[in-house]
Amino acid sequence: MDIFLAVAVTLALFYLNQQSQRKLPFGMMLVIVFIGWTLVLILLSTFKTSGMQLGPVFVSDTGAVIVYILTIGILAATAYGIIRRAGWARKLGIGWYILSMMLASFNLAAYFANPAFYFNASQRYLSPEIFAKLTPAVMTIAELLATVPSFLVSLAIVIYLVRNKDFFVR
Repeated sequence: MDIFLAVAVTLALFYLNQQSQRKLPFGMMLVIVFIGWTLVLILLSTFKTSGMQLGPVFVSDTGAVIVYILTIGILAATAYGIIRRAGWARKLGIGWYILSMMLASFNLAAYFANPAFYFNASQRYLSPEIFAKLTPAVMTIAELLATVPSFLVSLAIVIYLVRNKDFFVR
């Protein structure tokens, strides 16, 4: 279900870009698609999960919802600004994705410093059936698969936004 929604958002963005007088370069479309997918996934998980890892800190309940809402606002503003070619969107995007890379690094370092804490904390947030299948090795692989690609995509976006300063006119 999640992937279908992400594909629909992607197709809508490409369609809107084709109808626009000022077409976005393909790279900017990819940045907006990544932001759109991230927004969709965050919107879907905002009220499903009651906790999240924010660097070395585990935020739960209301704190997690507040972080999700702030993230949604920042990402939506960034996408809007990129579409409007606003200079502030470039700075916001660069700042956000640098912060994202730092948090990804902190998440990984905190996990490897104390994997037992995360294994025990996940027991509160996962159903008993899923937790029964969870092993420390599976958690380590999941942490690496979530963190490393996120870090690399964030790095690629930062490099792209830094190099394409001329795209932003305002």
